[in-house]
Amino acid sequence: MLDDFFRAFRGTEEKYKEMIKSYNFTMGVPKTSMSVSLAPNCTAERRQQIQEGVKSFFRDATTVLVDVELLLLALEISLTLF
Repeated sequence: MLDDFFRAFRGTEEKYKEMIKSYNFTMGVPKTSMSVSLAPNCTAERRQQIQEGVKSFFRDATTVLVDVELLLLALEISLTLF
């Protein structure tokens, strides 16, 4: 698909390669998900700092960061209430 785009819009391949040159793709393939495991004794403040640090690497509006621990806590609270 990218090859078709590059053929249709001359000069974009060089710009694309320049844009992604600092990215670390395994075998040239971008990832669809990433998991980060934190130590069990990680504080909420440190957890937030790590989340902000990870989010700073993503430059688009479609990337979603999910804090599973916080999500499970919210689910547990909502089930307790209802």
